Amino acid sequence: MCIRDRYQRRVHGNLTQRMVETLIGSKFKDCANKGGDVTSDAFKDAQLVGIYFSAHWCPPCRAFTPVLVEFYNTVNESGKKLEIIFASLDNDAEEFKEY
Repeated sequence: MCIRDRYQRRVHGNLTQRMVETLIGSKFKDCANKGGDVTSDAFKDAQLVGIYFSAHWCPPCRAFTPVLVEFYNTVNESGKKLEIIFASLDNDAEEFKEY
């Protein structure tokens, strides 16, 4: 974390969590884990947050997803805290689950 990030966290609170709330709101559905709700609190410890737009019907997306998973694991193993928000462009929950 750079000095600027430390300053911003000290002065502005959890900047990452506030940015997530600004972009997607403070509460959304977790389709991957029993359809429960997730709040922006889930990202309060994240240093990095990515939003990944994808769908089961998109071959390039399906090819990229394993690459993203490997990147996610590598970053988190190095001590950083990365979270990815999967923004599904599927038509319904069944298509999402198929992915």
